[in-house]
Amino acid sequence: FTNYKSVVGAFVVKSPGRDSLVKVHQDGVLTNEIYHSNLTLWIPLQNVGLENAPIHLIPRSHHIFDPFRPSKIEVVSPELEMEMKPYFVPIKVPLGKALFFDTRLFHYSPPS
Repeated sequence: FTNYKSVVGAFVVKSPGRDSLVKVHQDGVLTNEIYHSNLTLWIPLQNVGLENAPIHLIPRSHHIFDPFRPSKIEVVSPELEMEMKPYFVPIKVPLGKALFFDTRLFHYSPPS
């Protein structure tokens, strides 16, 4: 990475089970997105495939509110979520690999 401004860390654990749904959302705004991009680095601690509830992203959805968006998108309404679901793509990430994605991408993870 060149010309980066700062790094902010977070650690999230998703436990298995019916209650492990991570609802459709965008990650929070951490910088002025007119001038800088925020990236999420997702490092799974096991193989992530279709069988264990991978993260689902809508490709290019980071342009929907470009260049402005709310500082935090709470849970999307059930009606809008149903309309969005066909556009999501599951992302498989093998153990030892990582996923970088723009925090503005709409994403979710189904229950595992």
